[in-house]
Amino acid sequence: YISGNSPQEANAGDLVIIYGAGFEDPLQVFFPADSGQQMEVVSVSGTEIVIRIPDDFNDECDESEGEFRVAR
Repeated sequence: YISGNSPQEANAGDLVIIYGAGFEDPLQVFFPADSGQQMEVVSVSGTEIVIRIPDDFNDECDESEGEFRVAR
């Protein structure tokens, strides 16, 4: 499960930590969850995933909100 992420706001190229439990490599992360743009996974532990927002992140509006989706 995902319990949160930090920072709450990020731009292309930024690192984001996703907190939760039950994470096992290999996995994929998508944001926003419903559109499915894949993020770059930097590292995975049981309780944290570090991702990088891709440089070509397709954000249609300046202030996109949503949830991350983690898939195996």
